[in-house]
Amino acid sequence: MNDETIKVGDILRVSCAFTPTRVVEISDWHVSIAWPWEQIDPDSEIQWNGQYAIPRRQGSSESRLSLF
Repeated sequence: MNDETIKVGDILRVSCAFTPTRVVEISDWHVSIAWPWEQIDPDSEIQWNGQYAIPRRQGSSESRLSLF
């Protein structure tokens, strides 16, 4: 599939191989995991800590932004 065949409104399937990870933080709103598919770039202006927060509440506006 190339960029010309993808249109607004299309449904895409995104998948990856199972990769173990660990929970690093839990709050009332999110579960944060150590994100195993990216590496921290120490030279980046964005100081990403290597974690990804997944919304805990189904139906929240944030849960629609997640790949999970």
